[in-house]
Amino acid sequence: MSYVVMDLEWNQSNTRYRAERNGVRLSGEIVEIGAVRVDDNLEILDRYCEFVKPECYQKMNGKRLVAI
Repeated sequence: MSYVVMDLEWNQSNTRYRAERNGVRLSGEIVEIGAVRVDDNLEILDRYCEFVKPECYQKMNGKRLVAI
């Protein structure tokens, strides 16, 4: 059996104001998609990485958030 682990990288506004797109207020936008496929022993079988061109938050936010 194999498993896919995904990671999404987001860009957010530098200010408290959110972008609006087609009537929807956006708090963030995906800028990179990453994934690996691993086996039962967590050995990497395949990788995927794709950068996505931001449309709403085109300037990258310099703040780094750390998730715990």
